[in-house]
This record gives sequence, C-alpha cells and structure tokens, in this order.
Amino acid sequence: MQKYILKLSSKNQITVPAAVRHALGVSSNERIAVVVDDHGSVTLRPADIRSIADLKGILPSLGRPTSPDFSVEIREAMDEAADKLVRDMGGL
Repeated sequence: MQKYILKLSSKNQITVPAAVRHALGVSSNERIAVVVDDHGSVTLRPADIRSIADLKGILPSLGRPTSPDFSVEIREAMDEAADKLVRDMGGL
C-alpha cells in the first residue's frame, strides 16, 4: 500500500498525483468519484457515469418530497429565470 499526503490549495483543491491517476486508470478531463463511507473513510474511483440515474445521490436532498409534476415545476422555474434574464437585459 502507498500513502500520499496532499495539500489543499487556497481554493480547497488538491492535485491527484500521477501515480494515483495511473492506478485509477484515469487521465486529464476524466471524472473521479469520491466515496465517503459512514466511518469517514474516503475512496477514489473512476466515475462510471453512463446515464442520469448514475448521478442519483450526488446532490443533497431538497428537504421536501418532490411532487408528481416535478419536471413541470423545473420547466416553469427555468421559464421564469429566462423571462427575468430578458427583462434584466432590457428586453429583446
């Protein structure tokens, strides 16, 4: 087993050492999944994202149940945001 000590940058970022990237089989611009278990252990894995379902759990819960018309609510919110943007730009 190898151990690496990494330093957080001022932007709270780390550089993944070449040996770790090689061990994961990833290269530039590829995604890495960071998995934190219930005991606080962290595991890095190549991110295997093939569908939108693979992204489940990546964002925190809304804190409320979603409605059956959740996709409609999203569309309405997007339309409202677009309308506001147009208004803020002085209308087109």
